[in-house]
Amino acid sequence: MTIEYSRKRISDEKLLKHYLKGDQEAISVLVKRHQKSIYNLSFRFMGNSQDAWDATQETFIRLIKKANSFRGISKFSTWIYRITCNVCKDILKKRKKSKAYSYEEQKLKKRAASKDKFYEAMDRILEAEEIDEIQNLLQKLPPKLKIVTVLNDIYNFKYKEISKILNIPLGTVKSRVSRSREILRNFLKQK
Repeated sequence: MTIEYSRKRISDEKLLKHYLKGDQEAISVLVKRHQKSIYNLSFRFMGNSQDAWDATQETFIRLIKKANSFRGISKFSTWIYRITCNVCKDILKKRKKSKAYSYEEQKLKKRAASKDKFYEAMDRILEAEEIDEIQNLLQKLPPKLKIVTVLNDIYNFKYKEISKILNIPLGTVKSRVSRSREILRNFLKQK
């Protein structure tokens, strides 16, 4: 039942239906389509590339396990971003329970992440420094504030979409974004 996906653009929702009917190629196409955006979201939330890759892989594992739970009420992208946010929160909870990371350990992880190809390119040094500074600021935020900031200010999701992704009231999203911006302003004033 394989469909030639390269010739025509099939919606994510239809690909998921094809996968549920046994077409393994459909899930590969979904992973290829969303891997970069899921990794980027995970990186913003987790703060380093290793944890971001772990979260990305876990997101796709959960996608496969829970594929039949997609009801189509929201867009596929909203659903997969919700999975990603939950995965990142779970990883952070486990990390907090298993080991309290010191600031120095986080710094070392960030240095290791900076060896990624993205940061090695000489023509992107300034961009990497800006990203590092933004990432450092984001890591100072509590997870509940960090995720709404990333979704709103980096991914440009509207408050209503964030509300659906995180499954929280619209007013909560607005107040968290406001509080997050206030904290970030204060961090910047201290510099």
